[in-house]
Amino acid sequence: TVTFRATANGEYVFNGWSGSISGNDNPVSAVVTSDMNVKANFILRTYPLTLAVDGEGSISEKVIFAKSEYSSGTIVELTAVPALHWQFSHWEGDLTGTENPKQITVASAKSVKAVFTKKSYEYNLKIVGPGAVDEEIVQDTKATLEAGTIVRLSAFPDSRTNSIFTGWSGDITGTDPVIEVNIDDVKNITATFSTSPAKQYPLPDLKQPS
Repeated sequence: TVTFRATANGEYVFNGWSGSISGNDNPVSAVVTSDMNVKANFILRTYPLTLAVDGEGSISEKVIFAKSEYSSGTIVELTAVPALHWQFSHWEGDLTGTENPKQITVASAKSVKAVFTKKSYEYNLKIVGPGAVDEEIVQDTKATLEAGTIVRLSAFPDSRTNSIFTGWSGDITGTDPVIEVNIDDVKNITATFSTSPAKQYPLPDLKQPS
């Protein structure tokens, strides 16, 4: 009677016997009654690669070197893909830094998070002529004008000069004095006012009757 014991090295695990012995018992004993060929089979360990996102976006995976869950030593390239109006910020967990895409070697259980932040856009308002514009933030999650912020603009002519509002120009057009602007890109807006022309009155007829 012979006892066989399989011992794995490094990142390998025992995966059963083949040949004259079968099964997964380890150690295993066999009675030798004739010539025997015994093979111990080993495979690479497999580990989970857990992915998560913070913000709006996704992560694409590309296996660069396969040695799947992933076998130990597999090299995976991760690419952070931001959603519309979002931008990739950095990696967290078992992957750090801001490089994108970036490779990770799966030699143990790995957990990676891609962090996305909302884009902010420049917003410029110009006033031409005698008047003023009231700006009201209708929808905003932070103090800055992030993508998706809604700004309500209300144009007010200068009553002291009898000015009139003539319209918006730039990235927004129209003559409605109250508008709502969605900050989904860089915005350059001009509000134009002009002075009302003085009223004209006909001159009286000063001729004396004949």
